[in-house]
Amino acid sequence: TRADPRRHPTQPGAPPVRVRSDAAGTAGVATGAGGSAADGAAGVARPSGSPPPTVVAGSRAGIVEGVSIRRSGARPHVVVVGAGFGGLATVKGLRHADVDVTLVDRHNYHLFQPLLYQVASALLDPSDIAHPVRSILRSLPNCDFRLATVTGVDLEQRIVRTITGDLGYDHLVLATGSATSYFGNQALAGHAYGLKDLGEALALRARVLDVFEQASRTRSPDARRALLTFVIVGAGPTGVEYAGALSELVHHVLKHD
Repeated sequence: TRADPRRHPTQPGAPPVRVRSDAAGTAGVATGAGGSAADGAAGVARPSGSPPPTVVAGSRAGIVEGVSIRRSGARPHVVVVGAGFGGLATVKGLRHADVDVTLVDRHNYHLFQPLLYQVASALLDPSDIAHPVRSILRSLPNCDFRLATVTGVDLEQRIVRTITGDLGYDHLVLATGSATSYFGNQALAGHAYGLKDLGEALALRARVLDVFEQASRTRSPDARRALLTFVIVGAGPTGVEYAGALSELVHHVLKHD
């Protein structure tokens, strides 16, 4: 059965981030994958050889002439993109630093990805693994949060472009995580569900429950067998854990329904 490859309607895919730079500006970004607490926490780098940004009077993280930037004489402004493990580890590591921090993410929650497979198998509710970012940041007085999708980075001008306005920065950390890789087998991309974010987990859960409903209505054993055949590509932690959770759902929950 061909799976519906569309994402959950409440979780649209983010547009690609465009980075503009010159030779002098490329040293000004530290990156982190966001996959563990250590990612993105190694520190930040400042562009060498590039002139400082134009400083405009205004409150910290306020919109001035379309760009949020620190005011004259204030502390350096650090922008962290991504509220995953790497991004949160970075802002927590800067809690005692003499800097102002803005954390940017397209979701207002931090997703605990190690348990995402349990949402996909209907063993956990989404709220069990999604925690509000602002509540996590309450103990960090030097950190603000902005809900926005990043569309590009201008390294030369030191500006992060977002759909809600531009952010000026002195230091930039990109901890945006990783994307699903099909290792060159693009035929899978049109037939398989990913399991990287909450929208994909909810879409996969809905699909699994839907095929069981279809199987309960069919009279053909062959059609029922086809509907209830699942293939998991990837035998890493997520693939193995999801296989076990799916088996538990089938044999211990849906069997009695």
